[in-house]
Amino acid sequence: MIIDWLLSKAKRNYIVIIVLGYFLFPLYLLPMIIDEGDLKPLDLLLYYDADILYQMLAAYGERIRSRYFIGLLSVDLIYPFYYSLLMALVIAAIIKAIPLPRQDLRFLVLLPFVVLATDLIENLLLVSLLTHYPNKMVFMANIAGVMTFTKWLMFAGVLVVILYLLGVLFWQKRQRL
Repeated sequence: MIIDWLLSKAKRNYIVIIVLGYFLFPLYLLPMIIDEGDLKPLDLLLYYDADILYQMLAAYGERIRSRYFIGLLSVDLIYPFYYSLLMALVIAAIIKAIPLPRQDLRFLVLLPFVVLATDLIENLLLVSLLTHYPNKMVFMANIAGVMTFTKWLMFAGVLVVILYLLGVLFWQKRQRL
């Protein structure tokens, strides 16, 4: 089962290697997608509606829209898998470190994959909208904005879970002293 595999791989050396590789994405690969001053990718916004989406696509111009399209199907397709695996391994490592193991916490290692799913759906919607541009697909554009918001909400939820687990770990270790 994937939970057991993640728990078996949740070792410091694996996590350190993945963390080091992670920085390649935000520091080098992702900025290459849109490298024009004030322009940002839609998927970095917290939320947008169809009006904002189409204003931004128009502001990108043909060259940036093309690069964004390619980026969504390459780097931004790999990145969600990478950060989801990293977050799942961090959660698994914390669960393994809790002195009194709690079987009911094991399922939490799967939460980062909810973020992965929302990110992939968001990317697919954006690819579709870019493919059909300049034709406006208002409903789909609004759904893309909702998926972007959902992705960030789920991401924040995973961070809260990590903080909660660290609190449980700290509390249990303190109780044992």
